[in-house]
Amino acid sequence: MEDPADPQRALVLLSLFDGIGTARIAVDHALQEEDLQGKFRTSFYVEKDNALAAAVDKYWQERTQQGRGPRHQRLAEDVWDLFRDGMRPLKQVLRAVPIGGLLLVIGGFPCKQLSVAGPLRGRLGLAGQDSPLFFIFPALARAVQELRPDVIVHILAENAGSMLPANLGVMAQALGLSSP
Repeated sequence: MEDPADPQRALVLLSLFDGIGTARIAVDHALQEEDLQGKFRTSFYVEKDNALAAAVDKYWQERTQQGRGPRHQRLAEDVWDLFRDGMRPLKQVLRAVPIGGLLLVIGGFPCKQLSVAGPLRGRLGLAGQDSPLFFIFPALARAVQELRPDVIVHILAENAGSMLPANLGVMAQALGLSSP
């Protein structure tokens, strides 16, 4: 059983909007640099693009067979699928997290409505078509705490650095952070 006071907790990764799987690669490198590879249990990802997901699956299957780290398996196509079917996909992730373990949720949701370089110079903000995808992060954190209060959840959400302060403030509040 994991010691809940251990600062080097067992880790499970959930990568949202996975793309080519770079979040997993970054986690692998960070853990290797700190000599903590043994704490990494497994990882899951969510990706809409089926062709991209097939390539990611193939890559990670080969790495796993070569003994180069735990699996990185596709969990769902859409991030909201994590909450469907009685939260079956999310519960699958939580079964992989040891008692007192760490769930690291990483994702870069679409930014074109938030970025000042995008349409309407960021004024669509969180009302834009893709921007509500941000709310998967606080929803996941809350659901995990309800289902497994022993699990520590860390969220790493990446997006446009050029968003309007009002949007950034709402996002920070939704994550329980002080406004920037």
